[in-house]
Amino acid sequence: MDVKFDSANILFGAGAILGVVASIYFVQEIIFGLSPITRSLSLFIAFSMFFILGNSISEKILGKFLYFLSAATYTVFLIFTISKV
Repeated sequence: MDVKFDSANILFGAGAILGVVASIYFVQEIIFGLSPITRSLSLFIAFSMFFILGNSISEKILGKFLYFLSAATYTVFLIFTISKV
């Protein structure tokens, strides 16, 4: 089994992780002031946007990056919504 690592994949992965962390850090004051329903709705809209963009972009690496952001956003949406029920 031949496994090849491309430096672009590693950089896109690091960028995805840092993007999620930066978004959480800088938006926490605005998001925490909103109602739980509005927060859940905004997380679901962000998940949908990342997923649709991942499907529509033909570049493979950027599509994987957007799918990663979509999965992370959906996971946060599920955890947040279930914890508020």
